[in-house]
Amino acid sequence: GGAGCAWRDARPWSAAATHERPNAARAAPCRAKINAPATPEDPAMPQMQRIALAARPQGAPKPSDFSFETGDVPTPGEGEFLARTIWLSLDPYMRGRMDDAKSYAAPVPLGGTMEGEVVAEVVASNHPGFAVGDIVAERLGWASHGVSNGERARKIDPSIAPISTALGVLGMPGMTAWTGLNIIGEAKPGETAVISAASGAVGSLAGQLA
Repeated sequence: GGAGCAWRDARPWSAAATHERPNAARAAPCRAKINAPATPEDPAMPQMQRIALAARPQGAPKPSDFSFETGDVPTPGEGEFLARTIWLSLDPYMRGRMDDAKSYAAPVPLGGTMEGEVVAEVVASNHPGFAVGDIVAERLGWASHGVSNGERARKIDPSIAPISTALGVLGMPGMTAWTGLNIIGEAKPGETAVISAASGAVGSLAGQLA
């Protein structure tokens, strides 16, 4: 849950990136629209771009805590696919992943690609379950491209809703809101729901579901 972005200016693709602010009907974390090339061979950007964690932030993150890096676009191996990022979700939990402290998940290592879920298009595939052109949600991090073995990836059907909703109302925030309200809270008709963070991505959806 939570509101806003962990790091609003983390946009390695500079002017090629835009931010879509959510409305009440489909609240979501901040989402950065990424105009990466359609294929790794695109001459406009022959290399992969990524944001790595360069230092552990002390207080609020600052630009020097990150490094912008380029490298060769990775090649998918057997049973893997390569995807290019279209949408990147920037979430409050990312701040915790920057710290080397005990938590429910491992911290991002120094020099590692910043953690994050994306909506991406498959541009090369050696995986029987994913074809070129498929739209997927996967944790590829703050990078223009990434390779996946498909274990955590889920296909997105663009005919159902805008693909960016896979990071909002039809993604982790929506699923968390529904689960918290119906499975954990066991809300019943006629009850009053009190939501402590109703302005956040999860809380705003929980309020609408209630």
